[in-house]
Amino acid sequence: MVSIFIFFSSQIACYILSLAKTPAFSVAGYILIYFLYDSSRWWHANVPELNYSFYISGTILVLAFHHRNSSESVFGDRIILLLIVLGVYYYTINFWAVAPDIHTYDALNFVKLLLVVIASVKLATSRHDLEKLIWAFTLGCAYIGYYILETGRTAYGRVEGVGVVDAPDVNGLAATLVIGAIFSLMLFWFCRGFQRLISIVCGALIVNALVLMNSRGAFLGVLTGAGWFVLQTYRSSFPIAHKKLKILSLVAAGATCLMLVVDQSAIDRFLSIKDEAEITKDKQTGYTRLYFWAAAFEMSKDFPFGAGARSFIVLSPEYISDDINTGSLRNRAAHSTWFQALTETGYPGLIILCLTFATAFIYLFRIKQSALILGSYPWHVLALGLEAAMIGHLTAISFLDRFRGVSLYILILMIVVCYRAGSVDSKIGRK
Repeated sequence: MVSIFIFFSSQIACYILSLAKTPAFSVAGYILIYFLYDSSRWWHANVPELNYSFYISGTILVLAFHHRNSSESVFGDRIILLLIVLGVYYYTINFWAVAPDIHTYDALNFVKLLLVVIASVKLATSRHDLEKLIWAFTLGCAYIGYYILETGRTAYGRVEGVGVVDAPDVNGLAATLVIGAIFSLMLFWFCRGFQRLISIVCGALIVNALVLMNSRGAFLGVLTGAGWFVLQTYRSSFPIAHKKLKILSLVAAGATCLMLVVDQSAIDRFLSIKDEAEITKDKQTGYTRLYFWAAAFEMSKDFPFGAGARSFIVLSPEYISDDINTGSLRNRAAHSTWFQALTETGYPGLIILCLTFATAFIYLFRIKQSALILGSYPWHVLALGLEAAMIGHLTAISFLDRFRGVSLYILILMIVVCYRAGSVDSKIGRK
């Protein structure tokens, strides 16, 4: 009943607040639906079976049209233009996709996601709006942590039967929780009072879920993202009283909390990276994906403009050598967002994707520099937190097929909002 109450109360609140306060609440509602509502939830049968994401997406589009003249056009933004080009190109691939029916379905969902992202940029126009989106994402991840705390691991030592609409498997969901873990760290450093307490609770639930999930890619993502945040905060030239002591205390507290939740199963899973270091054809290990990546590269030579959605899964038996042990199936995923993008969209799509990521990091660098000049520490922390989350998420999805993952494009949305709102504040000298 708690889950059902959280779901309905959050949705009703977001609808009302998007009309009464700021339309950014509709975007927050979209993010919360992504985490809360899924057919895998045990309480799914106890709520009306409606397309809740469709209604909130429609609300976002209507509000974006209503507020079309309230801020600078989104079509002048480089990332938005790159996303438009990517969406149009991905849909065009349908003309030569190896599995046209599958590609049409996935392309429509991808284009709808990009439309919501672009419209959302129009609705979130300030630092406070950005903070609402970050909190919505963090609370959504915390709910997943709470849900996994209830269900626990299976007899096989993994979390199963928990996911979101585009990530039904545990590894894809864990990569999304990496963002939430880093956001919790940022909010703990950034917020005060009750909000800091909430960030601690969220972080504890998320980290505990990641431990139970035993996802090695997610472990690496948290290490790289959180490590980057702590390192850059330590090196920052902003005058903070007792900064070194605070950072050391933060690291010590984080390490202590991790020791409290980590168990032998998680330790063994992470250390298996070293145990499986030998690349072999006879046994399927984590390093078997190197053969998948090589096969994906060979496939790209035959399909330089991409072969469409899930094309590597369809064609992988033709490119993976018969003497490679791939487990019980020969049709395998590329196990990397980069190689997934390469096989599905070819070199043009991969270049567009890389340009999008590069532009996102340039945006964040500019905001950090501007914040430093103006002495605006809140903007600096937000930009650094988004940068660390992007680094951590990209690390995790380098071992997963998440090219069309919702969480990736929500993160890009936040970066665009940060850049646009931060640039406006810089022009008028706000802090």
